[in-house]
Amino acid sequence: MVGARDGPGNGWGGMARARGTPAPSSFYWYDLETSGTHPGSDRIMQFAGCRTDTDLEVVDEPYVTYVRLGREV
Repeated sequence: MVGARDGPGNGWGGMARARGTPAPSSFYWYDLETSGTHPGSDRIMQFAGCRTDTDLEVVDEPYVTYVRLGREV
């Protein structure tokens, strides 16, 4: 019998896993807010993250933090 996660792409967002590589038990999603679009000069202002299981159900408290910026930003 073929399971829901067994076909092409193994059900992991269309990405196949290497043979012998264990399936992830959770995912950590994150987002960065920055002061602009130039990585060399702009700064991270906020970080947020959330862990989900493989069915994308939240399994831990989301985390959000703000970064204290220097005077130059």
